[in-house]
Amino acid sequence: MIDNIKSWRMTVETAAKRRIFTEILVHGNRSISWMATRPPTYRRRRNSRLVQILDENGVRIRYRSVGSTERVR
Repeated sequence: MIDNIKSWRMTVETAAKRRIFTEILVHGNRSISWMATRPPTYRRRRNSRLVQILDENGVRIRYRSVGSTERVR
């Protein structure tokens, strides 16, 4: 969950031992997807810290809990 927005995440390791990370988020009537690849020696696990979802005013969208409509500033 990025900022408590529902999402689906998948990690795939290729034959060359590279890791491919992908995540799909659904927010309102929008879906957002991203993908990143990493070499086999890269150990950082929290790729979602690189992604922020912004509203129409450029303000980060964060919710108090999953499924909540209460935003946190």
